[in-house]
Amino acid sequence: MDNHLNVKFGQFMNNVNLKFGQFMNNVNVKFGQFMNNVNVKFGQFMNNVNVKFGQFINNVNVKFGQFINNVNLKFGQFMNNVNVKFGQFMNNVNVKFGQFMNNVNVKFGQFMNNVNLKFGKFINNVNVKFGQFMNNVNVKFGQFMNNVNIKFGQFMNNVNVKFGQFMNNVNVKFGQFMNNVNVKFGQFINNVNVKFGQFMNNVNVKFGQFMNNVNVKFGQFMNNVNVKFGQFINNVNLKFGQFMNNVNLKFGQFMNNVNVKFGQFMNNVNVKFGQFMNNVNLKFGKFINNVNVKFGQFMNNVNVKFGQFMNNVNIKFGQFMNNVNVKFGQFMNNVNVKFGQFMNNVNVKFGQFINNVNVKFGQFINNVNLKFGQFMNNVNVKFGQFMNNVNVKFGQFMNNVNLKFGQFMNNVNVKFGQFMNNVNVKFGQFMNNVNVKFGQFMNNVNLKFGQFMNHVNVKFGQFMNNVNVKFGQFMNNVNVKFGQFMNNVNLKFGQFMNNVNVKFGQFMNNVNVYFCVNRELAVTKLL
Repeated sequence: MDNHLNVKFGQFMNNVNLKFGQFMNNVNVKFGQFMNNVNVKFGQFMNNVNVKFGQFINNVNVKFGQFINNVNLKFGQFMNNVNVKFGQFMNNVNVKFGQFMNNVNVKFGQFMNNVNLKFGKFINNVNVKFGQFMNNVNVKFGQFMNNVNIKFGQFMNNVNVKFGQFMNNVNVKFGQFMNNVNVKFGQFINNVNVKFGQFMNNVNVKFGQFMNNVNVKFGQFMNNVNVKFGQFINNVNLKFGQFMNNVNLKFGQFMNNVNVKFGQFMNNVNVKFGQFMNNVNLKFGKFINNVNVKFGQFMNNVNVKFGQFMNNVNIKFGQFMNNVNVKFGQFMNNVNVKFGQFMNNVNVKFGQFINNVNVKFGQFINNVNLKFGQFMNNVNVKFGQFMNNVNVKFGQFMNNVNLKFGQFMNNVNVKFGQFMNNVNVKFGQFMNNVNVKFGQFMNNVNLKFGQFMNHVNVKFGQFMNNVNVKFGQFMNNVNVKFGQFMNNVNLKFGQFMNNVNVKFGQFMNNVNVYFCVNRELAVTKLL
């Protein structure tokens, strides 16, 4: 009867332990699925937040870049419009002043012609009255006119020589100026190429340093992950070993207590349970080793893929930088070619202008000589007739009158020429001063606007960096708080499960005590 009761009670206890174990396993599985689902959802939420914030930051940067470009474009259009309007104003002033100076010259010429006309009428009237006196002067005047022709020819030849020397000097100075422009522009182009090469080299060095720093930081991160995961696995093994040792110890104590009552049956059970626990330890050890191997393979694969990605980035960036250098070189070569064509065209046009000036001046000199020759011939004929009718006394008077009037007219022409030259010099100085002051004003405006735009870009960059730092701190704080929350949940659930196990163990011990004290009554109730 005792063996039968022991068998029934053992079956009942095994069934209860089995059901309770299945229940606890089910609870652990469901809770693990729940916690995994929470972690997945939270990870998706955090990734979505990061993506949305990144899109927001990119959109802000794009919009601000468009705003800055629009401001620069509008300011450039405004400055171009100001330059165009000022140029039109200066051209209009020059045109009006030129018209004014031409009008003054025309009026003065008309005045001088009128004076000459009035004086000519006076002279003709005097000539009629003193014609007999001039008959004796005809020979002297003929000699004088020949001398005048000789002197005028020498003067015109001297003018041609001086003008030729002046034009040659202009060509030499212009050639020197054009050569200097070509040299300065070549130096400028070479300086631009050197500065751009230095800039591109600096960019390559900085990018290489950045990529090396990324590789070092990623390697440190991966090493830290491997260390932390290894520590986690070792901790799991340690905790599981302690748990299994504690289970074996508690079960051994329990079985030793039961052995007194159940003998060989319990020894057999103890052996089977020891084999079962050894098997569990073996399987769990293999599982942990497999996890370590798989995680190591995963981390190695990540390192390989990241290394390939970084190599690809370096290759693509190198190709991009080479392409930039090639395109910039083509651009600078094109600039040199276009500038050379422009300078050649300027030289050709200036040469044509100088040749045209020489041709026109030669035609002018020839025309002057022709007209003066005709004038002198006419004067000789007319004056010969006049001189035959002029007497000696009127000749002396006319010589004195002509001398005084010539001096007066020469003095008037000299003074008026000095006045007109002074006006042109003063107006030129005024216009140059206006252009210099306006250029300084426009340069100052461009400098101040550039400083303002740089200040705006710096402040906006600082603001965006501060936003990224604050958002990163906020996201890190959220992750820390969520991790603390999940750890607290796991801790509380573990405490709850331990409490359940303790309570169930106390209940089972109570059942055993009750069974030992009231065996027959308990079996009867159970049956």
